[in-house]
Amino acid sequence: MKKLIPIIFLICLFSCKTENKTNLNTENEVELKEQIKKAESKIEIKYVIAKSGLNYRKTPKGEVVGKFEYSEKLIVIEHSNIFESINDENKLIKGEWLGIKFNDTIFYTFDGYLSNEKPILEPKENLYNTFLKNKKDVILNLKNTSSEQANELFEHYFKENNSLISQITGKEIPFLDKFYHEEELHKKNIKNLGEKLQKYDLEFDEIGEGYVEIKTVFNFYYKIFSNYVSDDYKEYLYLKSEENKTTYQSDAGLIISFKDLGERIISWENFINKYPNSKLLKNIKEEHKSYQLDYLIGLDNTPTTEGALRGREAYIYPENIVEFNRFQKKHPNSPTSKMVGFFKENFKNEKIINLLREKQNTILEEYFHK
Repeated sequence: MKKLIPIIFLICLFSCKTENKTNLNTENEVELKEQIKKAESKIEIKYVIAKSGLNYRKTPKGEVVGKFEYSEKLIVIEHSNIFESINDENKLIKGEWLGIKFNDTIFYTFDGYLSNEKPILEPKENLYNTFLKNKKDVILNLKNTSSEQANELFEHYFKENNSLISQITGKEIPFLDKFYHEEELHKKNIKNLGEKLQKYDLEFDEIGEGYVEIKTVFNFYYKIFSNYVSDDYKEYLYLKSEENKTTYQSDAGLIISFKDLGERIISWENFINKYPNSKLLKNIKEEHKSYQLDYLIGLDNTPTTEGALRGREAYIYPENIVEFNRFQKKHPNSPTSKMVGFFKENFKNEKIINLLREKQNTILEEYFHK
Protein backbone atom coordinates (compact mmCIF):
# COMPACT_ATOMS: atom_id res chain seq x y z
CA MET A 1 0.00 0.00 0.00
CA LYS A 2 2.89 2.36 0.80
CA LYS A 3 4.35 1.69 -2.66
CA LEU A 4 1.05 2.54 -4.39
CA ILE A 5 0.79 6.05 -2.86
CA PRO A 6 3.85 7.50 -4.67
CA ILE A 7 2.69 5.93 -7.95
CA ILE A 8 -0.79 7.43 -7.62
CA PHE A 9 0.78 10.79 -6.75
CA LEU A 10 2.96 10.71 -9.90
CA ILE A 11 -0.01 9.79 -12.10
CA CYS A 12 -2.01 12.68 -10.69
CA LEU A 13 0.92 15.07 -11.11
CA PHE A 14 1.50 14.00 -14.73
CA SER A 15 -2.20 14.30 -15.49
CA CYS A 16 -2.31 17.84 -14.08
CA LYS A 17 0.74 18.92 -16.08
CA THR A 18 -0.72 17.50 -19.28
CA GLU A 19 -4.00 19.29 -18.65
CA ASN A 20 -2.18 22.56 -17.89
CA LYS A 21 -0.06 22.21 -21.04
CA THR A 22 -3.16 21.56 -23.15
CA ASN A 23 -4.87 24.58 -21.65
CA LEU A 24 -1.75 26.69 -22.27
CA ASN A 25 -1.55 25.61 -25.91
CA THR A 26 -5.23 26.40 -26.36
CA GLU A 27 -4.75 29.83 -24.81
CA ASN A 28 -1.74 30.53 -27.05
CA GLU A 29 -3.68 29.54 -30.15
CA VAL A 30 -6.57 31.79 -29.20
CA GLU A 31 -4.20 34.68 -28.49
CA LEU A 32 -2.41 34.15 -31.83
CA LYS A 33 -5.69 34.09 -33.72
CA GLU A 34 -6.73 37.30 -31.98
CA GLN A 35 -3.44 38.95 -32.98
CA ILE A 36 -3.87 37.89 -36.61
CA LYS A 37 -7.46 39.04 -36.63
CA LYS A 38 -6.43 42.37 -35.09
CA ALA A 39 -3.66 42.82 -37.69
CA GLU A 40 -5.98 41.95 -40.56
CA SER A 41 -8.53 44.43 -39.31
CA LYS A 42 -5.93 47.22 -39.62
CA ILE A 43 -5.11 46.53 -43.26
CA GLU A 44 -6.54 49.18 -45.57
CA ILE A 45 -7.13 48.76 -49.26
CA LYS A 46 -6.81 51.80 -51.51
CA TYR A 47 -6.91 52.33 -55.27
CA VAL A 48 -4.90 54.73 -57.42
CA ILE A 49 -7.12 57.37 -59.04
CA ALA A 50 -4.37 59.45 -60.68
CA LYS A 51 -4.87 58.60 -64.36
CA SER A 52 -1.20 59.14 -65.18
CA GLY A 53 -0.18 56.82 -62.33
CA LEU A 54 1.15 57.63 -58.86
CA ASN A 55 4.81 57.77 -57.83
CA TYR A 56 6.04 55.81 -54.83
CA ARG A 57 9.14 56.63 -52.79
CA LYS A 58 11.63 55.13 -50.36
CA THR A 59 10.56 57.57 -47.64
CA PRO A 60 7.78 60.15 -47.30
CA LYS A 61 8.62 63.01 -49.72
CA GLY A 62 11.81 61.08 -50.60
CA GLU A 63 13.35 59.74 -53.80
CA VAL A 64 10.94 58.45 -56.44
CA VAL A 65 11.65 54.76 -57.12
CA GLY A 66 8.63 53.74 -59.19
CA LYS A 67 5.04 54.36 -60.18
CA PHE A 68 1.76 52.62 -59.37
CA GLU A 69 -0.64 52.28 -62.30
CA TYR A 70 -4.06 53.88 -62.49
CA SER A 71 -6.67 51.78 -60.60
CA GLU A 72 -3.95 49.61 -59.03
CA LYS A 73 -4.92 48.01 -55.71
CA LEU A 74 -2.64 49.02 -52.81
CA ILE A 75 -2.28 47.56 -49.30
CA VAL A 76 -1.79 50.29 -46.69
CA ILE A 77 0.16 49.14 -43.64
CA GLU A 78 1.40 52.40 -42.17
CA HIS A 79 0.19 55.94 -41.52
CA SER A 80 3.23 58.22 -41.36
CA ASN A 81 1.35 61.21 -39.89
CA ILE A 82 3.25 63.33 -42.41
CA PHE A 83 0.78 65.53 -44.24
CA GLU A 84 1.16 67.70 -47.33
CA SER A 85 -0.82 69.95 -49.64
CA ILE A 86 -0.07 69.83 -53.39
CA ASN A 87 -1.16 72.41 -55.95
CA ASP A 88 -2.40 70.51 -59.00
CA GLU A 89 -3.70 72.76 -61.80
CA ASN A 90 -4.83 75.38 -59.26
CA LYS A 91 -6.52 72.72 -57.14
CA LEU A 92 -5.19 72.15 -53.63
CA ILE A 93 -4.87 68.41 -52.99
CA LYS A 94 -4.39 67.54 -49.31
CA GLY A 95 -3.23 64.16 -48.07
CA GLU A 96 -0.98 61.99 -45.93
CA TRP A 97 2.07 59.93 -46.88
CA LEU A 98 1.09 56.27 -46.45
CA GLY A 99 3.27 53.18 -46.16
CA ILE A 100 2.35 50.67 -48.88
CA LYS A 101 3.32 47.00 -48.88
CA PHE A 102 4.75 46.24 -52.31
CA ASN A 103 7.06 43.33 -53.23
CA ASP A 104 7.64 42.60 -49.51
CA THR A 105 8.94 46.14 -49.00
CA ILE A 106 7.37 49.29 -47.60
CA PHE A 107 7.17 52.24 -49.99
CA TYR A 108 5.45 55.57 -49.43
CA THR A 109 2.92 57.36 -51.57
CA PHE A 110 0.66 60.42 -51.28
CA ASP A 111 -2.93 59.50 -50.47
CA GLY A 112 -4.44 62.59 -52.07
CA TYR A 113 -4.65 60.48 -55.23
CA LEU A 114 -6.01 57.34 -53.57
CA SER A 115 -9.60 56.19 -53.11
CA ASN A 116 -11.45 53.50 -51.19
CA GLU A 117 -13.36 52.67 -54.37
CA LYS A 118 -11.79 51.13 -57.47
CA PRO A 119 -12.20 53.45 -60.46
CA ILE A 120 -13.99 52.15 -63.52
CA LEU A 121 -11.55 51.39 -66.34
CA GLU A 122 -12.37 52.45 -69.86
CA PRO A 123 -12.32 49.81 -72.61
CA LYS A 124 -9.08 49.91 -74.63
CA GLU A 125 -10.65 51.09 -77.88
CA ASN A 126 -12.36 53.95 -76.05
CA LEU A 127 -8.93 55.20 -74.96
CA TYR A 128 -7.62 55.24 -78.52
CA ASN A 129 -10.77 57.01 -79.71
CA THR A 130 -10.44 59.59 -76.93
CA PHE A 131 -6.79 60.13 -77.85
CA LEU A 132 -7.74 60.79 -81.47
CA LYS A 133 -10.71 63.00 -80.59
CA ASN A 134 -8.62 65.13 -78.20
CA LYS A 135 -6.03 65.67 -80.90
CA LYS A 136 -8.65 66.75 -83.45
CA ASP A 137 -10.29 69.08 -80.91
CA VAL A 138 -6.97 70.73 -80.08
CA ILE A 139 -6.11 71.29 -83.76
CA LEU A 140 -9.54 72.82 -84.30
CA ASN A 141 -9.32 75.06 -81.22
CA LEU A 142 -5.86 76.35 -82.14
CA LYS A 143 -7.25 78.12 -85.21
CA ASN A 144 -8.98 80.68 -83.02
CA THR A 145 -6.44 81.29 -80.26
CA SER A 146 -3.78 83.86 -79.45
CA SER A 147 -0.20 82.69 -78.90
CA GLU A 148 -0.66 82.93 -75.13
CA GLN A 149 -3.82 80.86 -75.28
CA ALA A 150 -2.03 78.35 -77.49
CA ASN A 151 0.74 78.09 -74.88
CA GLU A 152 -1.82 77.29 -72.19
CA LEU A 153 -3.58 74.83 -74.46
CA PHE A 154 -0.29 73.01 -75.04
CA GLU A 155 0.39 72.77 -71.29
CA HIS A 156 -3.06 71.35 -70.61
CA TYR A 157 -3.03 69.00 -73.59
CA PHE A 158 0.48 67.71 -72.85
CA LYS A 159 -0.49 66.74 -69.32
CA GLU A 160 -3.82 65.23 -70.36
CA ASN A 161 -2.16 63.30 -73.17
CA ASN A 162 0.49 61.82 -70.90
CA SER A 163 -2.26 60.55 -68.64
CA LEU A 164 -4.11 59.01 -71.56
CA ILE A 165 -1.00 57.39 -73.03
CA SER A 166 -0.18 55.94 -69.62
CA GLN A 167 -3.62 54.30 -69.59
CA ILE A 168 -3.15 52.98 -73.14
CA THR A 169 0.21 51.53 -72.12
CA GLY A 170 -1.47 49.82 -69.18
CA LYS A 171 -4.07 48.26 -71.46
CA GLU A 172 -1.39 46.96 -73.85
CA ILE A 173 0.81 45.48 -71.10
CA PRO A 174 -0.09 41.85 -72.04
CA PHE A 175 1.52 42.50 -75.45
CA LEU A 176 4.30 44.86 -74.31
CA ASP A 177 5.51 42.32 -71.75
CA LYS A 178 6.17 39.91 -74.65
CA PHE A 179 7.95 42.54 -76.77
CA TYR A 180 11.29 40.71 -76.79
CA HIS A 181 9.91 37.17 -76.99
CA GLU A 182 10.96 35.14 -80.02
CA GLU A 183 7.79 33.08 -80.49
CA GLU A 184 6.09 33.81 -83.81
CA LEU A 185 2.74 34.54 -82.15
CA HIS A 186 4.26 37.25 -79.94
CA LYS A 187 6.20 38.72 -82.89
CA LYS A 188 2.99 38.91 -84.90
CA ASN A 189 1.10 40.58 -82.03
CA ILE A 190 3.85 43.19 -81.59
CA LYS A 191 3.93 43.86 -85.34
CA ASN A 192 0.15 44.37 -85.40
CA LEU A 193 0.26 46.63 -82.36
CA GLY A 194 3.08 48.68 -83.90
CA GLU A 195 1.04 49.21 -87.06
CA LYS A 196 -1.96 50.25 -84.97
CA LEU A 197 0.10 52.76 -82.99
CA GLN A 198 1.41 54.36 -86.19
CA LYS A 199 -2.14 55.31 -87.15
CA TYR A 200 -2.33 57.45 -84.00
CA ASP A 201 1.20 58.94 -84.22
CA LEU A 202 2.27 56.68 -81.37
CA GLU A 203 5.22 54.30 -81.14
CA PHE A 204 7.06 51.92 -78.81
CA ASP A 205 9.36 53.34 -76.16
CA GLU A 206 12.08 50.83 -75.22
CA ILE A 207 13.14 52.24 -71.87
CA GLY A 208 15.56 49.45 -70.94
CA GLU A 209 15.84 46.41 -68.68
CA GLY A 210 13.12 44.66 -70.67
CA TYR A 211 10.50 47.37 -70.20
CA VAL A 212 8.59 48.83 -73.13
CA GLU A 213 6.00 51.59 -72.99
CA ILE A 214 4.12 53.70 -75.54
CA LYS A 215 4.92 57.31 -76.46
CA THR A 216 4.12 59.92 -79.10
CA VAL A 217 6.32 60.16 -82.20
CA PHE A 218 9.30 62.50 -81.82
CA ASN A 219 7.74 65.64 -83.37
CA PHE A 220 4.12 65.05 -82.29
CA TYR A 221 3.64 68.32 -80.35
CA TYR A 222 5.83 70.44 -82.64
CA LYS A 223 3.69 69.56 -85.66
CA ILE A 224 0.48 70.49 -83.84
CA PHE A 225 1.52 73.68 -82.01
CA SER A 226 4.52 75.26 -83.80
CA ASN A 227 2.43 77.66 -85.93
CA TYR A 228 0.36 78.92 -83.01
CA VAL A 229 2.46 79.22 -79.83
CA SER A 230 4.81 82.04 -78.84
CA ASP A 231 8.43 82.03 -80.03
CA ASP A 232 9.84 80.55 -76.81
CA TYR A 233 7.34 77.68 -76.86
CA LYS A 234 7.99 77.08 -80.55
CA GLU A 235 11.75 76.82 -79.99
CA TYR A 236 11.20 74.66 -76.91
CA LEU A 237 9.03 72.23 -78.89
CA TYR A 238 11.62 72.13 -81.68
CA LEU A 239 14.47 71.35 -79.27
CA LYS A 240 12.42 68.63 -77.57
CA SER A 241 11.48 67.09 -80.93
CA GLU A 242 15.17 66.97 -81.88
CA GLU A 243 16.02 65.31 -78.56
CA ASN A 244 13.20 62.81 -78.97
CA LYS A 245 14.75 61.47 -82.18
CA THR A 246 17.26 59.51 -80.09
CA THR A 247 16.81 57.48 -76.91
CA TYR A 248 18.66 59.30 -74.14
CA GLN A 249 19.48 56.42 -71.81
CA SER A 250 18.71 52.76 -71.28
CA ASP A 251 19.74 50.10 -68.77
CA ALA A 252 21.37 52.76 -66.54
CA GLY A 253 23.66 53.93 -69.34
CA LEU A 254 23.74 56.85 -71.76
CA ILE A 255 22.73 56.00 -75.33
CA ILE A 256 23.70 59.35 -76.81
CA SER A 257 27.41 60.30 -76.86
CA PHE A 258 28.92 62.64 -74.28
CA LYS A 259 29.64 65.06 -77.12
CA ASP A 260 25.96 65.12 -78.13
CA LEU A 261 25.00 65.58 -74.49
CA GLY A 262 27.41 68.52 -74.21
CA GLU A 263 25.82 70.19 -77.25
CA ARG A 264 22.37 69.51 -75.84
CA ILE A 265 23.39 71.39 -72.70
CA ILE A 266 24.55 74.35 -74.80
CA SER A 267 21.22 74.42 -76.66
CA TRP A 268 19.35 74.86 -73.39
CA GLU A 269 21.80 77.45 -72.07
CA ASN A 270 21.23 79.46 -75.26
CA PHE A 271 17.48 79.10 -74.78
CA ILE A 272 17.64 80.35 -71.18
CA ASN A 273 19.68 83.39 -72.26
CA LYS A 274 17.39 84.10 -75.21
CA TYR A 275 14.13 83.83 -73.25
CA PRO A 276 14.90 84.92 -69.66
CA ASN A 277 11.22 85.51 -68.87
CA SER A 278 9.76 82.35 -70.39
CA LYS A 279 7.24 80.44 -68.28
CA LEU A 280 9.09 77.30 -69.31
CA LEU A 281 12.32 78.21 -67.51
CA LYS A 282 11.65 76.49 -64.19
CA ASN A 283 11.45 73.02 -65.74
CA ILE A 284 14.17 73.75 -68.29
CA LYS A 285 16.64 74.81 -65.60
CA GLU A 286 16.02 71.64 -63.63
CA GLU A 287 16.53 69.51 -66.75
CA HIS A 288 19.66 71.49 -67.58
CA LYS A 289 21.08 70.68 -64.14
CA SER A 290 20.30 67.01 -64.65
CA TYR A 291 22.04 67.01 -68.05
CA GLN A 292 25.08 68.70 -66.49
CA LEU A 293 25.45 66.04 -63.82
CA ASP A 294 25.06 63.25 -66.37
CA TYR A 295 27.71 64.92 -68.55
CA LEU A 296 30.16 65.24 -65.68
CA ILE A 297 29.77 61.95 -63.81
CA GLY A 298 27.85 59.78 -66.32
CA LEU A 299 25.35 57.08 -65.38
CA ASP A 300 25.94 53.80 -63.55
CA ASN A 301 26.85 51.85 -66.69
CA THR A 302 28.51 54.76 -68.51
CA PRO A 303 30.59 56.53 -65.83
CA THR A 304 33.23 59.15 -66.61
CA THR A 305 35.66 57.99 -63.93
CA GLU A 306 37.33 54.84 -62.63
CA GLY A 307 37.53 54.53 -58.85
CA ALA A 308 40.68 53.90 -56.85
CA LEU A 309 41.63 50.20 -56.79
CA ARG A 310 44.60 48.24 -55.39
CA GLY A 311 46.84 51.21 -54.87
CA ARG A 312 45.87 52.85 -58.18
CA GLU A 313 44.46 56.35 -57.96
CA ALA A 314 41.04 57.22 -59.31
CA TYR A 315 41.09 58.81 -62.75
CA ILE A 316 38.84 60.28 -65.46
CA TYR A 317 38.61 58.09 -68.53
CA PRO A 318 40.84 59.41 -71.37
CA GLU A 319 37.91 59.72 -73.79
CA ASN A 320 36.05 61.88 -71.29
CA ILE A 321 39.11 64.07 -70.75
CA VAL A 322 39.23 64.58 -74.52
CA GLU A 323 35.54 65.50 -74.56
CA PHE A 324 35.86 67.84 -71.56
CA ASN A 325 38.79 69.64 -73.23
CA ARG A 326 36.83 69.93 -76.51
CA PHE A 327 33.85 71.41 -74.70
CA GLN A 328 35.89 73.95 -72.71
CA LYS A 329 37.73 75.09 -75.83
CA LYS A 330 34.56 75.44 -77.92
CA HIS A 331 32.37 76.96 -75.16
CA PRO A 332 34.73 78.87 -72.82
CA ASN A 333 31.97 81.17 -71.54
CA SER A 334 29.50 78.40 -70.72
CA PRO A 335 28.76 77.82 -67.03
CA THR A 336 29.22 74.13 -67.81
CA SER A 337 32.88 74.82 -68.70
CA LYS A 338 33.34 76.11 -65.15
CA MET A 339 31.63 72.98 -63.84
CA VAL A 340 34.00 70.82 -65.92
CA GLY A 341 37.00 72.61 -64.39
CA PHE A 342 35.61 72.12 -60.89
CA PHE A 343 34.97 68.43 -61.59
CA LYS A 344 38.51 67.84 -62.86
CA GLU A 345 39.91 69.27 -59.63
CA ASN A 346 37.54 67.51 -57.22
CA PHE A 347 36.37 64.23 -58.81
CA LYS A 348 38.33 62.14 -56.27
CA ASN A 349 36.31 63.57 -53.39
CA GLU A 350 33.88 60.99 -51.93
CA LYS A 351 31.18 63.66 -51.76
CA ILE A 352 31.67 64.86 -55.33
CA ILE A 353 27.96 64.65 -56.23
CA ASN A 354 26.96 66.90 -53.33
CA LEU A 355 29.83 69.26 -54.15
CA LEU A 356 28.69 69.46 -57.78
CA ARG A 357 25.12 70.25 -56.78
CA GLU A 358 26.28 73.03 -54.47
CA LYS A 359 28.54 74.42 -57.18
CA GLN A 360 25.72 74.25 -59.72
CA ASN A 361 23.53 76.45 -57.57
CA THR A 362 26.31 79.05 -57.25
CA ILE A 363 27.58 79.09 -60.83
CA LEU A 364 24.19 78.88 -62.55
CA GLU A 365 22.70 81.53 -60.28
CA GLU A 366 25.53 83.90 -61.17
CA TYR A 367 25.43 83.09 -64.90
CA PHE A 368 21.70 83.31 -65.53
CA HIS A 369 21.21 86.43 -63.41
CA LYS A 370 24.18 88.47 -64.57
